[in-house]
Amino acid sequence: MHCCLIQPPLCDPSCPPLGLAYLSAILFEQKVQHEIFDLNLDFINFVENLIPGIDKSSFVENYQLTSQAFRSASELFPDIQMSPFTLDIPSSAGHLSKILTIAKDEKGLFCKWIRGNMVVERVLNSNPDWIGMSVSFFGQLPAALALAAEIQSTSKTEVILGGALLKDFETYIGPRTPIWEHVDGVVIGAGEEILKSLHRAESGRVLPTIGRRDMPNGGWIAKSEEKLTPPLPDFRHFPLEKYRAKSLVLPYRVYARCSWGKCTFCSDAKYTAHLAVAKGNPEFVAEQIQGLAKTNGAKGIYFLDAELPEQFIFSFAAEMKRMKSGLRWGANTRFFKELSGRKQAEKLFAGGCRFLRFGLESASPHVLQLMNKGIDPAEAKKILDATHGAGIATHVYLMRGFPGETEEDWQTTVDFLLNNANVIDMYNVSLFQLYERSPLCQILDPHLFQSQAKQDRWVHPHLTMRDDLSLNFEDLEQKFFSLKSSTRCHPTPADTIILADSEPMKYGNKFCKGAIITE
Repeated sequence: MHCCLIQPPLCDPSCPPLGLAYLSAILFEQKVQHEIFDLNLDFINFVENLIPGIDKSSFVENYQLTSQAFRSASELFPDIQMSPFTLDIPSSAGHLSKILTIAKDEKGLFCKWIRGNMVVERVLNSNPDWIGMSVSFFGQLPAALALAAEIQSTSKTEVILGGALLKDFETYIGPRTPIWEHVDGVVIGAGEEILKSLHRAESGRVLPTIGRRDMPNGGWIAKSEEKLTPPLPDFRHFPLEKYRAKSLVLPYRVYARCSWGKCTFCSDAKYTAHLAVAKGNPEFVAEQIQGLAKTNGAKGIYFLDAELPEQFIFSFAAEMKRMKSGLRWGANTRFFKELSGRKQAEKLFAGGCRFLRFGLESASPHVLQLMNKGIDPAEAKKILDATHGAGIATHVYLMRGFPGETEEDWQTTVDFLLNNANVIDMYNVSLFQLYERSPLCQILDPHLFQSQAKQDRWVHPHLTMRDDLSLNFEDLEQKFFSLKSSTRCHPTPADTIILADSEPMKYGNKFCKGAIITE
């Protein structure tokens, strides 16, 4: 068989997608002819072309123009809100039928993009037996559905959806879920084993032989229950020269989930689909990463793990230094005590570390206890001092509106951020949302999400719990950056990894405007 794998918009354009690289590796192993179409890159070019004067060869320098293009597109198509690099349809509120209507609007953004850029023609000209689309974020869903509708209106090629977002919604996918008009199959979780089993049945349909549940309307859902070690990602079919970073940075993941695993708001266990690479052996990982970088000409690695644990991160840095790798890397990690010393942080820098993201969430001991974060604000300050002092760019995640948080608690967090602006390069504020299967959901109401489900909806698996918050995030942003003349963090993690210690961003560029707040 012959197939195409598609990365739909909208998401970070600085790195190739890891999920499709796993699938490409399996297809190569099975000797299946396939092509990769990163249509996220195509879509961003389309949005940028809505205004003149953007030099796409210098993405970092022209990020402000890219942001302006996204704002202009949102004004032209008011049903959609976009910023680099997120997309939302505020009126949908989990109603898939509304998302489909907007996605298929003949005068809408997605149809204009698809038909104006000959996207589907390029895919279909390769005559695939099936087309797979990876939908990891909610902002990718509208474009994916628009593409699926266009594909099935012009050919008999079968369309299969997979990706992390489908794992989010698996509880609510049923016969009446309004996707089956345009989608033939849905893969839940890691798709490698499902993909291996795809075959052309006597009926002419492309079907998996394992994990499949048939829908009355002809569609199917397949889920692999077995957790396997992920394959070595294969990036050879990707347009590596087109990704938006100063140098090529490749994504990589070691662990299936966070090693802490005790935060009351987290539903990380729900998304576990793989085992750890070589059981988290840092020497093996370093060798594998070095090989990937050499094969693909990469200068950096971005770890997508929820967090790299203490026992791994120092050993990995030491191994990279021993190998004289020269690769730069960045990752999420925890505020662990061993990192509070400057010498230890310098060891990470010497081993290539240039960017660390920390989940602080709150600086209030009361809220941290409610969250069961297992961190201490005083210790967090020492760690930020040490890592920033060693030359590593720092980013902290904050959360607003956790149940039990008071205005005084939030002010404590704001004070921590502003008092430490000299050692924090970037931050973002997420509004608290309740996630299905999180410990907190089990305490509050384990059946809450099921009671929200309706047959005509595809319900998003987390709910905003508070509407009484005073949200002065723009004011906070201005206060934070008034304390800084520059920052080591760049518009994307890839550029931060490459440029953090050589080309700091000046706040005057206002590259961060509108990118601080996430919901």
